[in-house]
Amino acid sequence: MRNNIFKSNIHPSEITSKTLFESRRRWMQGSVASLAALALPQNIAHARDGVQFPVPIDRGKNKFSSDEEQTSYSDVTRYNNFYEFGMGKEDPFEQAHRLKTDGWKIQVVGEVGRPKTFDMDDILKLAPIEERIYRLRCVEAWSMVIPWVGFPLS
Repeated sequence: MRNNIFKSNIHPSEITSKTLFESRRRWMQGSVASLAALALPQNIAHARDGVQFPVPIDRGKNKFSSDEEQTSYSDVTRYNNFYEFGMGKEDPFEQAHRLKTDGWKIQVVGEVGRPKTFDMDDILKLAPIEERIYRLRCVEAWSMVIPWVGFPLS
């Protein structure tokens, strides 16, 4: 278990005055509304594909960001090889909804100090979620630039 080096006896009411907290809250609400309005054109563009998905949050420039145009959500989700679902490129998209993952668990066992079993809620609490942009290139002569949202396991 990690030691909490940020533990403090300061009460939250002693950190920020009520008026500053409330004005900051109004600013945050306005910022969220502005971001939602900016995302609207992107949602409309993807609605033409008949696909609904969460709007990615711009994480700013980092070593995993890219100025390249991202591959459409429809292409990313419909063109892939998972032979467990079929041999056609669109078979995974058409068949994956039948795969039930509720109740799946991951066990860390073997030569470990503390064996443990995780469910999805446990895993999501391990680290903050981050977004990265990846370029996939295939021997079949196609490539995609796609966002990945998750967290590193290392």
